[in-house]
Amino acid sequence: MVRTGPYFEDVEVGSELPALSREIKLEQLAMYAAVCWDFEPAHYDSGTAQKQGFRDAYADGPMIAALLGQVVTNWAGPSGRLRKLMATYRVMVFPGDKLVCGGKVTAKRRESDSHLVECEVWAENQDGQRAVFGTAMVELPSKARQ
Repeated sequence: MVRTGPYFEDVEVGSELPALSREIKLEQLAMYAAVCWDFEPAHYDSGTAQKQGFRDAYADGPMIAALLGQVVTNWAGPSGRLRKLMATYRVMVFPGDKLVCGGKVTAKRRESDSHLVECEVWAENQDGQRAVFGTAMVELPSKARQ
């Protein structure tokens, strides 16, 4: 088996996770709402959102959190396991926004037989504002178990 992703022993606190860039599109908002059975019209209908005082339809927060999860799982690879993801939403995300999602290793520890890495994660918009930020915990394989 060809393994991709880091081993616990090779991860250093302070190292950055590869960034993920996405331009948010109205179609993406509609598809996410449908998949999640979240039929709040303001998540996919610009007219409804504008009647509520917003400039356009707006992203469902968990959709952006899912992008943060993707940053972590892309980095951890198929042998890693996302154990926890927490997000705080600070800035609305609208169609046309360009997000750069990233992360940084903040701590690592062994817990019983698990090798855990904690990360800070975020999504910044084109204006440099952190629209969403949070933390993630991922379990990585250990070289000692190979």
